[in-house]
Amino acid sequence: MKPLYNVDFVREADGGYDCGIHLDPSHLVYRAHFPGEPITPGVCILQMSVQILSRILDTPLRVERFKNVKFLQILVPGVAEDIVWRFRDIQREGDAVEARCVLTSGESVIAKLSVLCRKS
Repeated sequence: MKPLYNVDFVREADGGYDCGIHLDPSHLVYRAHFPGEPITPGVCILQMSVQILSRILDTPLRVERFKNVKFLQILVPGVAEDIVWRFRDIQREGDAVEARCVLTSGESVIAKLSVLCRKS
C-alpha cells in the first residue's frame, strides 16, 4: 500500500524540529473518509505524529498516550498546502519520549497535542 504522506523536509527549529509533509490524495483511506469530500481522519493525524517523531529521533517508538489533543481545522488532501509538523519541548527520560506537537497548513493550525511514547 502507498504511504498516506511523504516527508519533504526535516529541520531543527526553535529548540525542536519542523517536518514538512504532503498528503497523497489518492490514498485508499480517502475513499472511505469521505467519498467525494475527503478529510484526513483524526486517528491518522495522531499516528503521523508518532511516526514522524520516530523518524526525527531515528528511534522506533510506540505510543503510550496522547494528551491535550485539539483538532482545530480539517486537513483536506489536495487542498492543504505547506503542511508542517512542529515538535517542541522534546523530553527524553530512559525509554520515554514526550513532545508537544502542532500541525499547521499555511497559517492555519490544524491540530495541537502532546504525546508520550516509549522506545520499541
